[in-house]
Amino acid sequence: MCDLVRAPVEGFEASLSCVSDRSFDGLTAAQLAELASDEEEITFAFMADADAIHGPEHTLLVVELWDDPGRTFRVAPHEVWSVQANLEIANIDFEEFADAVDHDGVFRGFTDESS
Repeated sequence: MCDLVRAPVEGFEASLSCVSDRSFDGLTAAQLAELASDEEEITFAFMADADAIHGPEHTLLVVELWDDPGRTFRVAPHEVWSVQANLEIANIDFEEFADAVDHDGVFRGFTDESS
């Protein structure tokens, strides 16, 4: 999963710290938000859940840890860099990405209809 989401897209690539720890297997977004509640610097996280690992598109779950802890949306691997970079510098907020998902709940990039 790390290699997939870190693959350059048009010269951009995600800057992520990947954690692979079996003790996190089955962790829910709400549980992740609770675990991260003491970390003031962390405002969002990506989760590679079963859908990300086994699903046809390998969409990652993006978890809000700041304003609305536990809120989620999915992101296609080729857009992880965009979500990560823009959330990190607060250029675009979580809600804007979450509101721009396709009919199936996956953010695949901003379109004229979603922006």
